[in-house]
Amino acid sequence: MAGRKRRGRVKLEAGVIPEAFETPTSERLRQAEGCYTQAGPSRARRRFVMMDDNLGRLVLHRQLTQQQFSALQRYAVHWYLAGFAGALASFDLDRIRAMTPGGFGGLARSERQLTHQRIYRDAKLSLGHEHASVADMVACHDYPLVAAGAALGFASPFRGRLKARELLAEAGSRLDRFWQIIDKRAR
Repeated sequence: MAGRKRRGRVKLEAGVIPEAFETPTSERLRQAEGCYTQAGPSRARRRFVMMDDNLGRLVLHRQLTQQQFSALQRYAVHWYLAGFAGALASFDLDRIRAMTPGGFGGLARSERQLTHQRIYRDAKLSLGHEHASVADMVACHDYPLVAAGAALGFASPFRGRLKARELLAEAGSRLDRFWQIIDKRAR
């Protein structure tokens, strides 16, 4: 009985990383439009941190502080790990759309996911409705500030962007204080 041929794992020497994994391609750097940071003492140890999402761009353009950025990122991580991002699945047009009993209907699938849902909801409650809606749009769903301003009801893109940036910065500060309190409780 002939089985499938297995490929062996690539064995790397200690401390050696292939060049393909070291740096992003020139096309990727061009698409980022300068929204990345480099770290590392030498070329061999240089690391790129891509910050070309809407939240990262706000930090690079100094519209958010590093503490606000970290707090909003942590908020988005809990949102994602809580399972609120949804699942990527293919859609069969020939099939009838029906409820799947195994889909759980929004319930947590594990204790870990339930924990992240609780933390996310507590953080969202600490923000307040208006701040939480802007934080969700920009940090979690990666919408630009203009879209958040339009969702707030501003007809002027400029005024909407200013208000959304103000609310997002305040949300980042509130979340920073919230995470400090949570971290003190965990000790």
